[in-house]
Amino acid sequence: MATVKFIADINDPLVKKEIEANYQPSFLVENLFTEQDLNTMWHMAFIDSKPKLTGNQSIVTINRPMDIVYQAMKDKFDFLPGAELSPTVGGNFFISSCEYSVHTDSTMETNVGDSTLEWLPWRNVLIPLWHNNNAGTFTTYKNRYADYAMTDTKYSVYNRSVFENLEVENTWDWKPGNAFVFDTMQAHISNMPTENQYTLKGGLFLKFLRRRTK
Repeated sequence: MATVKFIADINDPLVKKEIEANYQPSFLVENLFTEQDLNTMWHMAFIDSKPKLTGNQSIVTINRPMDIVYQAMKDKFDFLPGAELSPTVGGNFFISSCEYSVHTDSTMETNVGDSTLEWLPWRNVLIPLWHNNNAGTFTTYKNRYADYAMTDTKYSVYNRSVFENLEVENTWDWKPGNAFVFDTMQAHISNMPTENQYTLKGGLFLKFLRRRTK
């Protein structure tokens, strides 16, 4: 069955211009989720899901329909007006034991249609669910790239060395119960602690679309 495509061609100059015109600052929502909320979300990671290892074997992504996860927590998302309009919600659950280097979480080329489609990549929400030891920090940069997903991780199929002159926008501790909100096209990094200890952390990543203003 063919995948339904919602996203307009981001290589189209007019589409790219509209994406860039709607960038917003990243921000932190503190103490958004209760312990029960976190347990509920983590439980959902293991229902009808498909785990996948990354190229360096140190991050496990758990893929399942994320619309269901969002709907279960929809009442908590007052901080992101318009999220409820997104025709689909992307993302995944993940478990990580390493630093994830600078990257963007834009869409993949296979998810993009032609310039007549109505939807654009918009905002991401990253939710720390749990960790052991010191789980490090999450940093967003002022740099944004209206393009497909990219990373400087050498193991990734999205590897492209384009990240230069990065300027920090925000840095927050990895604290369960909080939520990080940032542009889909925004460069960011998840830093692990430097001390000699083994750390694991789990999170939920959600991606939302915005309707074009034609």
